[in-house]
Parts: sequence; structure tokens; C-alpha cells
Amino acid sequence: MLDKSEIYSRFKERNKEHFFRLLFPFSKKENAVIAKEVIRLCTLLSDKHRDYFEEYYLLIEEAQKHREVSSIDTISILEMIKKEGQIGTHTIPAFIGSTLLHTSYDKDKFDQYKALTLLTIARLSYIGKHEDFHLPTAIYWINDKNTSMGDSSRCILLADIAVLYLEHYIDYLHQAVIYHGNRAPSLKQRYEKSLTSEEHFFFYRLDSSFDDVTPSNFAQFADKLFPLQPNWARHHIRSLLCHHGVAPELISAWMGHQDMGKQAFHSFSQLSQSQLKQVSHIINQLFIELGLGREI
Repeated sequence: MLDKSEIYSRFKERNKEHFFRLLFPFSKKENAVIAKEVIRLCTLLSDKHRDYFEEYYLLIEEAQKHREVSSIDTISILEMIKKEGQIGTHTIPAFIGSTLLHTSYDKDKFDQYKALTLLTIARLSYIGKHEDFHLPTAIYWINDKNTSMGDSSRCILLADIAVLYLEHYIDYLHQAVIYHGNRAPSLKQRYEKSLTSEEHFFFYRLDSSFDDVTPSNFAQFADKLFPLQPNWARHHIRSLLCHHGVAPELISAWMGHQDMGKQAFHSFSQLSQSQLKQVSHIINQLFIELGLGREI
């Protein structure tokens, strides 16, 4: 049986490799520019932040591997990405290459923001399907609406009660691994795969078979009890947010709808974390009205 540290180590290594492929996706010349900027941003951080983010040392170590002399700069990288219409694909390099919209803004604060954001992205990436959310910050990465227009994945803030349920579910998974260790090895392995992100985080059990929680499977399992469209929750949330006067562009961004193929929360977006908190608060109030979280 895997303990928590072994589970964490297994999926962390795999996701770390994936993150670095996203961070350094170009030729040696372009990757060298990104590496130089990553090192510059990381060195701006205070000791407090370096101690908190162990990812700092991993980023520096990986960036050192890509360092070499290059005649281009980060602005050139960003222009290349924009010219090729690849901001939705190369979001991390585009963010690293982003600059201030107005020269009157504080560049030092902007660089600090970029450095902390880069480390937060790294932490979210290190930690796969189960790691699509980071409970301490309530950030959840959703990738449910890939279209011909491109990638519309985004980060939202989870409601407090949703975080509470996820924390308890993770505890349940760990206990289930222990309980089913010798009783039902296949079930124990399926719970382990939820924790290591080798399979979907949630799944249905029917006798000895397991089915991932997807819209089609939801309809199959829930139709007799709750005969609604598989995406009814999305429409319900949209109506709820409209009722509370949330701006249409914020609702669309939260739901992953794109505007002319651009991501709502890309580097130059005017949407803010405080607006995401507004949505999170409204949803949390709905959970309270429904009586959720009362007995946890």
C-alpha cells in the first residue's frame, strides 16, 4: 500500500515534467530567453516566499539547463506567440513575456506579481486530475470546453464549502485505500489511482466495475433519480449569477466561453481575482441555503 508521501512523489514527478514542457516549448534560442527571465523573476523573491515555495529551487534548476546566449528578448517571444495565434497554447511563456500596459505602473510590483504567479502556476501544475485544484488557495483549474477556437481552460476560485467537501473526500480516499487493501485489491487500486491522478478523481462503483464521472455516465446513473440534462448545473449557476447581477463577461469567463479565441483570464485580461471571489461567494451562499456543509 502506498502512503501519502509515495503517492505525492509519484504524481509530482510526472506533472513536473509536463509543466516544464509547457514552460520551455520552443527551440533552444527561444527557451534560453524564457530561462533567463525565469531566473531573473525568481531572484526577486524574498526569503519568505522562497521558503514557502519549494518550486523556486526546481524552477531555477530547470532554467539553468536551458541557459545559453541568445540575441532575442522576452518581448520577441511574446510577439512570436501572438503572431502565430498561440497565446491559448503557450500561456505560460506568453505570461512571462508580458509587459506593463502603462508606463506609470510600478514595474517592481509587476515583476513581483509575475514571479509569485509563476510559482503558483508551478505548484498547481505539480499537484493532476486530483491536482487540478489547490485547496489552500481554493484555486481550481478547469479544462472542460476545448473547441475549434482553442483552449478555454481557466482557473476559478472554489466556494468555501466546496473546499471543505473536497478535503473530506480526499481523507475518505486515503481511508478507503487502507480499508480495501486486502478485502478488494482492485477497488483499493482504483482509489489509489484517484489520489495519484492516474484516473479520474471521482468515479461510480457498480459491483466490480468502475466508471468515471463524466456527463454521459452521469446521465446513465442519474436519469432515473434526477432526469435533467447532464450540464444542468452549468445553466443553473449561470441563472444564479445573472440573478445576482454579475457582469455577463465575468459569467462567460467563469464558464469558459471565449471571446474571439482569446482566454478570458489571459495576461492582458482586465478581469480580476476579486471578481472571481464575488462569484465564489454567491455560490457559497447557495450551498448554505441548501444546507450543505452543516454536518461536516
